[in-house]
Amino acid sequence: MDESLQTLRRKVALGTRILAGQGCLGDILGHLSVRIPGTDRMFIRCLGDEEKGLLYTDVRHVRRVGFDRTVEQVEGYRVPLELPIHGEIYKARPEARAVLHAHPYHCLVATIAGIELRPIYGSYDPLSLGAAIRGIPVYPRSVLIDSPELAAEFMAAMGDRDCCLMRGHGLTVYGPTVEAATLLALRLEMLAKVTLDAARAGGRPPEPLPQADLDAFAFVLEEGIQHAVSKVYEWTWNHYAQRVADTVGLPAEDP
Repeated sequence: MDESLQTLRRKVALGTRILAGQGCLGDILGHLSVRIPGTDRMFIRCLGDEEKGLLYTDVRHVRRVGFDRTVEQVEGYRVPLELPIHGEIYKARPEARAVLHAHPYHCLVATIAGIELRPIYGSYDPLSLGAAIRGIPVYPRSVLIDSPELAAEFMAAMGDRDCCLMRGHGLTVYGPTVEAATLLALRLEMLAKVTLDAARAGGRPPEPLPQADLDAFAFVLEEGIQHAVSKVYEWTWNHYAQRVADTVGLPAEDP
């Protein structure tokens, strides 16, 4: 396989280990994918024989699958039931290069409690603040998104955003890279945790920042922000990658 494609597979494997290590992915639940450039196919984390869980994802678990492929065995691996989330986003949104469907605990609780994730902090983390300022939509159903029709319904709720909470279910995000999608999910889970902790401490959901403070962070909404913070993404990704290396180890290559 071409080295650039192997690099994509390694990123999906490492991103999965990072997300599982930080609690955004469950034991075997959730999946990260990346678009294969110039094709209607993706690399996605699948479940295989002798499965040990997402925290122990290796490159061999990341398989090549078509956008419309039905759920079936692929070279001994099981394609996620909710593959249509990935395939339909890739088909509808050319800017989507990586897609993540996850089950982060605090995002889950916030949707069940009906607590909106709002821009409640600024300098603590301007990256998640940007998503909160734009507004984080919620898909109101808790069903399995296992068909193109349900995926279309979900995407209608998602609108023009790059993230969407799913009531009683989890979170879906997409981004221009595996790194961006991974870190967006981590930031949103942090925002959900802070929101719930603040609501618990104050007896009610926290109020958003004053408009003057929000205006001070207008740069996070400007076109080109991905370029402006590219080093932040790189450094943060490297931090989490090192944590994986120091705990469970880096993903093994495909034999």
